[in-house]
Amino acid sequence: MRDKAVEVKKTRKEKGQSLVEFALVIPLLLLMVGIFKFGYFFITTMRPGRSPAWKVGETMKNRRFLKSEKAQSMVELAYTLPIIILILLGMIEIVFFARAYLILLDTTVVGARLGSQGEAYYNDDELLTMTYQSLAAEGYDSSDVIDVIITRAELVNGTDVQNYRVVNMLSSGQSSHITAEKLQSRLESGDPSIDIIVVEILFHHRLLFNLENILPDPPVIRAFTINALPG
Repeated sequence: MRDKAVEVKKTRKEKGQSLVEFALVIPLLLLMVGIFKFGYFFITTMRPGRSPAWKVGETMKNRRFLKSEKAQSMVELAYTLPIIILILLGMIEIVFFARAYLILLDTTVVGARLGSQGEAYYNDDELLTMTYQSLAAEGYDSSDVIDVIITRAELVNGTDVQNYRVVNMLSSGQSSHITAEKLQSRLESGDPSIDIIVVEILFHHRLLFNLENILPDPPVIRAFTINALPG
């Protein structure tokens, strides 16, 4: 059963690969379209072709207008190009953020599934080790993990939450997203009694580009999965 912790690596890579391809291909296509449009503008306005003899006079009259139009277009390009670049960078960052969240979510799914087999099979330290190994396989640094929170509780007859306990594996002091009050509010009378385990990961996401002036603190990703223990 311990080999299941390793099997998740291939599935996470397949899910994240399409996101990375989208992040790289779409902005490049948009950039190519922008370069093509600018090149077309440069060729048609900056270097006009010869005009027929009967159009020479009209062309001479329009030169001042063309010069002012060229200058205006260059000014507009100077204003809009940085905005377009920021939008493209933002799209890439969002895609990589989503990829990181999916990887963390898959890690919690595997952790909750293994933890539901009972502490005799996977204790808390082994779940923490599995988390580090899974993230390292995807190229993430374990030092960016803020905490791994493991929550266990007993849901009795759909009316009461008992033996609610939270373990912060890295002693960060972070509280669990799934509190006893939230569990209590979701209970419905007549539900069977079950034991549950919740595996949460809090992670500092490193931005792909250096945007410390805009976002001085790395964004925090929280992913969690709830699983029932077999009866």
